[in-house]
Amino acid sequence: MAARTGRVHDGRVPDVSGTRTGLVGRDPSLAELRSAAERAEQGSPSVVLLSGETGVGKTALVREAARDERLTLLYGGCIPVAGDPLPFAPLIQALRRLGGAGAVRRQVERSPDLARLLPSWAPSEPAEVVEETATSSTKLALFQAVLELIERLGAPGPVLFVVEDLHWADRSTLDLLRYLASSLTAERVVLVATYRADEVAPGSSLAGWLAELGRLPITYRIALERLGPEETTRLIGRLVADPDPALVRSTLARSAGNPLFVEHLLRQPTGDKVLPTTLQELLLARVSALAEDTQAMLRAVAVLAGPARIELIAELIGADPPDVERWARPALEQHVLEARASDDAIGFAHPAFGEVVYAGLLGSERTRLHRRAAEALTARPDPAPGELARHWLAAGDAPRALTASIAAGEAAEEMYAFADAQAAFARAARLAHELGETASLRTLLGRAAQASYLAGDAEEAIRSAEAALDEPGDAESARHLSDRLGAFHFVAGHGEQAERCLLRALDDLDDDGPPSTLTARIYARLAIATSAWSRPDDAERWCELGLAAAQATGARREEGLVRNALGIVATLRGDVPAAIEHERAALAIARDTGGADDLALAYVNLTHVLGLAGNLGEVAEVGREGGRLLTRIGLASQFGSLLEANACEALTSSGRLDEAEELIAEALAHEPRGIMGAPALMQAGRLAALRGRLDIAWDQCERARLTLETEGAPDAWLRLVAEAAIEVELWAGHPEAAYELVVDQLNQLAGTDEEPFTGVLVALALRALADRSERHRDAGTRRRIAELRAPIDDAASRCAASGLPHDAALRAWQAAERARIDHAATAGDWVAVREEWSALGQVVAATYAAWREAEARLDAGPDADAIAAVRGVHATAVRLGLPLLADEAVRLARWHRIDLVVPAPRAADQGEDPLAAYHLTEREREVLAALAEGRTNREIAEALFISVKTASVHVSNILRKLDVSGRQEAARVAHRLGVG
Repeated sequence: MAARTGRVHDGRVPDVSGTRTGLVGRDPSLAELRSAAERAEQGSPSVVLLSGETGVGKTALVREAARDERLTLLYGGCIPVAGDPLPFAPLIQALRRLGGAGAVRRQVERSPDLARLLPSWAPSEPAEVVEETATSSTKLALFQAVLELIERLGAPGPVLFVVEDLHWADRSTLDLLRYLASSLTAERVVLVATYRADEVAPGSSLAGWLAELGRLPITYRIALERLGPEETTRLIGRLVADPDPALVRSTLARSAGNPLFVEHLLRQPTGDKVLPTTLQELLLARVSALAEDTQAMLRAVAVLAGPARIELIAELIGADPPDVERWARPALEQHVLEARASDDAIGFAHPAFGEVVYAGLLGSERTRLHRRAAEALTARPDPAPGELARHWLAAGDAPRALTASIAAGEAAEEMYAFADAQAAFARAARLAHELGETASLRTLLGRAAQASYLAGDAEEAIRSAEAALDEPGDAESARHLSDRLGAFHFVAGHGEQAERCLLRALDDLDDDGPPSTLTARIYARLAIATSAWSRPDDAERWCELGLAAAQATGARREEGLVRNALGIVATLRGDVPAAIEHERAALAIARDTGGADDLALAYVNLTHVLGLAGNLGEVAEVGREGGRLLTRIGLASQFGSLLEANACEALTSSGRLDEAEELIAEALAHEPRGIMGAPALMQAGRLAALRGRLDIAWDQCERARLTLETEGAPDAWLRLVAEAAIEVELWAGHPEAAYELVVDQLNQLAGTDEEPFTGVLVALALRALADRSERHRDAGTRRRIAELRAPIDDAASRCAASGLPHDAALRAWQAAERARIDHAATAGDWVAVREEWSALGQVVAATYAAWREAEARLDAGPDADAIAAVRGVHATAVRLGLPLLADEAVRLARWHRIDLVVPAPRAADQGEDPLAAYHLTEREREVLAALAEGRTNREIAEALFISVKTASVHVSNILRKLDVSGRQEAARVAHRLGVG
């Protein structure tokens, strides 16, 4: 948008962050500020009270809002000074920043009272600057002059008047702001006052002032909360390229979602456990101001490292509970501590306070307090073993720490907290080694390995299992460890290593003895590994041996694993109905036997074969059911994200993109590691491409590809990621790059058991050549395309009959793209493609075919059928949220002078349901009702038991579907339709 006459830009808010690269998690708050600016432009002024703790991002939010080119910015901040505060400091700063504006100069010349604030600008010898003792009439004249200045500045466009750090404001500034807020009528202004909520004491004069302003009808409150875990992770990703997962986890815990803390923690050297100096000084200033008795109580809270009851704190420092309550009160008032109403416990308002206080403890003081804590907790009923282990370890009592660590690992296992279990067993193994208890080392390391595997860290599981095998132990435990190590390598994507470990375990068994449960399990795992790497002959042989051994020993769990492998073998043979039958049987057995990872594998493979069969609705249903179960039993990171990726693929293909985005956001929030993270990244990339976010799509696909290639993943996974990346290139208008990717992938799969499943790659290559053919029609290009087409046609002959349900659709698609290459495609060619994909429930693929059908019809002449076709494509693309396809339909319509404008949907046209016209999902309807109640994303997430990120995705989808610009407008629409 072009700048308007009189616009002033040199008053922009200074960029104080240095490294911050955009807002994260502040969309609702930013939308509220922008909505206020929109209202101001229409002559409806607003006052916004923007609060939040130090470093939460108040200035960053204001800076982002101020980027609006329509705004004239008045910006100033209150200044903390010794003695009396400086009167009108924010107003003086704001006027000086706008020094070049003619309207300011003229108003200063016109108003002696305003000129007193800026003596160097006055036309004659100025009077002294206004003091706190100025008369009421003098102040009133000044206030009126400021109001008139705002009115003049707002003539060409809205004014954003920002007063930062209101908690340091002088009385005159507060009086000015209250006067302006009470006097605004039709001025084009948004008055924003920011303040630290933790600096406003209850019952203080500032608290009363804020309450008075809050009662005005034009006043809005925005309370910035700390970022949630997903939002903090996104911020870390913006500040650090490809951050290490350990760094992400550490920063999440230590920053507690405060953006300023995130920045400073990321600046310090890797591995540095000490808080950055700036943060230490900021926090110590608050702690040091407290009395010694209060600080002594804080030291006990720091040792306990979490909210604790007054009685326990008193026991640690040898005081009476009433005294501790009295000492705690100043820390609560200064927001160093906070109280939990749920259990009457107190803890630090931010974990960094605990770090600073703990760092200041003397070594002997730490040891003494930790021993007292361990003894006090031991005397209580049902003490937390993990806490006992930590305190005994810090107290220097290794034997008791070992016992408590083992108990902590077992307790964590029972609660499916596998990451905690891994940490506890690994700590126990270190203590056992230090104490010379080597007999238990293999067992402890093996348990740590299994916990790592279930927590989603296959690489750590492999390291622990290999370390366990190096410790002394009997042959039976070694065989079991080799079997587990094979499973760990399989999940990590190490096919050859997995097979080698399993064969080693098999060789160690007694060939002359009867089959055992372990024998059946190893056979089953070999079957699963070889089937996953598309080796059906080997897999079938291992299945026969495994099934015989399982049935001979009554090993039902192992029979379920064999059934799982048989399902994949049937898929590779093209017998999808048999594959579904086997996978359903595997899932039923896993439910009966209760094997957590068996259950996960059964859900994953069942959704996979159901997808191949075209049962997309059931894939989504089973995927969600399995996802909920795996989350409940602690496998969300390891297998849950893979299962959700399968369900997301089905939802995307069937045109349910909004639901798919919700699901993939949850999958990525689990932070899947290694090869298990690739499918979620791939589906996120595919979704981003369909939504038109091609840069994000390419980045996600590339991350998935690099992960899979690094880990040595199965060919099928590499093929699927390649297909997604090729589609991104095609939508980006790069057919040459897309073709090269296809050829590279076809060469890699040549001669493998995966080659029959390359039909999609062939179709994408033909689409790329057709795009080139339409772009360049000269003889040289035609000859070159004919040369490039030959290897693709050759590849097509080797994948003509995979035996999968979509074979017919692929053949029709390939034929239509070949006709397009020759400029001979007819509407009938694409109707056949559309109908085939529609029969399989593949809505997105059918919509692509409908676009090509509309092209062919219009090429033949824009008759009624052609016009209906292009309008239908446009309507479907808009409804599904496919902007690139919608744009193509718009271009077609423009070229052929077809009007695509249709009346806005009316509730009456849709029967009694007023929302039917907007195609909202059930969850989106719930979120819309919450929006109508004025709830924030965090409040919506808590009410609906979803993540804040998922709530944000829903809100974005609702705004798009309702075609509104912000939350408040969506709430008004909902109110008019009777929602909420």
